[in-house]
Amino acid sequence: MQTLNLQKIASANLESIGYAVASQHDTVETIARELVRRYPGGALSDEAKAELEKGIIGRKAELMGTVYYVHKGSEYTAIESPKEVSDDDAVFSLTVHYASGLTAYEFGQLKTKDPAQYEMVAKWRDAVNKYKSNRWKSLMAAINAVVANKTDRTREANKAFLEWIADNKKGLVQAMLKRAATARKNSDPTAPKDKADLIKMLTHVINKA
Repeated sequence: MQTLNLQKIASANLESIGYAVASQHDTVETIARELVRRYPGGALSDEAKAELEKGIIGRKAELMGTVYYVHKGSEYTAIESPKEVSDDDAVFSLTVHYASGLTAYEFGQLKTKDPAQYEMVAKWRDAVNKYKSNRWKSLMAAINAVVANKTDRTREANKAFLEWIADNKKGLVQAMLKRAATARKNSDPTAPKDKADLIKMLTHVINKA
């Protein structure tokens, strides 16, 4: 299967797109299984969440890159590269790490100190937060699916055992009850007096097994 080129996705055939979707989901599922192995039940620690979010933000930084601006007073003009300007011009580099790295206080202060830069940074912070939220939801959905699958398998195993007992109830249990009644009739001193007594005897035998 030919690898899907995202830069030429407009001309990609649906088979390639379907393959890419399946491949991406397989990757996320594999990652989710590994995280559940490290953190049983999918209970991620605060440290783990912080590291995962750092990686998500790192990916967004790759996608958005760096945008350069010539800064003159309150005016910002986008440029392709700092090489385009002279040494006398002030250049502002807008990156994901800068925008998302500002504390709430620093970001709030920027609104007063530099409104123009504040508007640009605000858009990037919003984009990063939405990206992080969406990717995090996808990851947690995958983790929850892995946990649920494990739980369902355990329940199925328990259900299978209960069904086995139910299927054998008429044969195995009825045979023991009938044998116990016969033993009482024949004055067998070891015969159980009733069902409760039989349960105690069975429990004792099972515990010694």
